[in-house]
Amino acid sequence: MSNGIKKIRQILDQPFPDDNSLIAEIKSSVIIGFFVFMFLFLFKPFGMHRAGSMVALYSAYFGIATSVVSLLANLFIDHVLRVDRQSPKWTFGRWLLSVVFVVLLIAFANYYIMAYINQDVSFRFAHFIHIAYTTVLIALFPVGFIGYLHLTKMLRKNEAFAGSFVRPEIDNERKVLVIGNDANTSLRIDQEDFLFAEAMQNYLAVYHYSDGELKKDIIRMTLKELENSISNEQIVRCHRSFICNLRNIEEISGNAQGLKLKMKYSDHTVQVSRSYLDLFR
Repeated sequence: MSNGIKKIRQILDQPFPDDNSLIAEIKSSVIIGFFVFMFLFLFKPFGMHRAGSMVALYSAYFGIATSVVSLLANLFIDHVLRVDRQSPKWTFGRWLLSVVFVVLLIAFANYYIMAYINQDVSFRFAHFIHIAYTTVLIALFPVGFIGYLHLTKMLRKNEAFAGSFVRPEIDNERKVLVIGNDANTSLRIDQEDFLFAEAMQNYLAVYHYSDGELKKDIIRMTLKELENSISNEQIVRCHRSFICNLRNIEEISGNAQGLKLKMKYSDHTVQVSRSYLDLFR
């Protein structure tokens, strides 16, 4: 494999910093729709120049359809396919594939609008493929380039951020953490021995150092309940799936989605999402 292909593969495998909140998806859908409207109105491709005085109205039809389809497609990805866009598995390559999927749906919707506007146009598969191919080419390169710039910007920012982290001082008062809702099954751990906890639906995987080795206990408790039961600056929520002990971070590095924590006594990596970065300042 050549160095060029390896470089491209490395870029495509980078975790991508995507924002899939409803507000962000509505905003991006509106922006994309406005871009389509302006592109059609100004450059009049695909025979739009023949629309005459109706070009603005027809461009608006396509722009609105683009916004609606883009939003619905992203909601489908999030809530039907249940893709976790905050996971390290959500890479730049997978994000590009989602862009192609959304663009193809937009092309399909706009083709039917074209047929509605122009009664002489009937659905022809070969014609649709040509329109879809052209639409993907028009959209993918600028969108992909913007996505790449966003990826590299966040990667550099978080790598610099990782280098500025300072561990909190050891609390002179030795504290015991009680993890669990049932007194009979609760786990009691010295605060300095607690490494991190990972959410597993209604359970927690609690990792701690005991008797000279790493141990993992499964406790019936939610991450939110654990977060509410702990009130100190040393043990913090750092991700929707993790709570970690800042004192037991062995190594910290950055990627485009946030930070990665290598914990003491463990080969596990704990993720820090963008919404929790302020805790590490």
